[in-house]
Amino acid sequence: MRAGKGDDRVLKSDELIVENWLQWMSLEEQIGQMSQIDITLLLEDDSNGGKRLNIDQVKHFVGELGVGSVLNTVPVPWTARDYRQAAVQIQEIAKEYKRPPVIWGLDSVHGANYVHGANWTPQPINLAASFNTTTARQAGALASRDTRAAGISWLFSPLLGIALQPYWSRVYETFGEDPLVVGKFAAAMIEGIQAVDPNPEAIPSRAAACGKHFVGYSHPHNGHDRSPSWIPRRHVRTRHWMW
Repeated sequence: MRAGKGDDRVLKSDELIVENWLQWMSLEEQIGQMSQIDITLLLEDDSNGGKRLNIDQVKHFVGELGVGSVLNTVPVPWTARDYRQAAVQIQEIAKEYKRPPVIWGLDSVHGANYVHGANWTPQPINLAASFNTTTARQAGALASRDTRAAGISWLFSPLLGIALQPYWSRVYETFGEDPLVVGKFAAAMIEGIQAVDPNPEAIPSRAAACGKHFVGYSHPHNGHDRSPSWIPRRHVRTRHWMW
């Protein structure tokens, strides 16, 4: 829903920017923008036993190959300041090679749980146990705030799986087994994640949510994570569809 003419102008401006990018990009560059790599491919060991950006790798993947997206957390504790510094460096290299801004997605399912020092919220299964969607909205807003403080504005959250397989190891990340409850809590969390930050000095001021593990991922046949799901079409429609 558009609030007014000002929003229309912004929308058209954004579309124009995208169209301009696409017009001068080669097919290979467009494919690069559709590619996503794990952040570990851009890291190296530092002298303190931690991790830091490998600038040569960033130049190769982002600059030369035009990779447009990075996913995941750093395998050692990084503070918001550490993440933000790396995010800025990646964007500077993208700009140097005249690439579009790189988007970095982080799994912030119950708060910015991969950012050292951030606030954690209860797991989604506990939020849903309250039957109060306000808790999910507030949890989403908090996760957004702390993830954006790390310079990352794309949250891989909420998880949209329906918890019908008790052997599955990630039931705690779901909002439970009822599609209606899952849908309402997921919608509330997305509202919290994507709300504009009331702090005028917050940069970035808002984030994008990315619902994950939908549809059927949470119901693997053998209960193992990242395993095949054998689900009759009737069950997909009656048990896994939440809208």
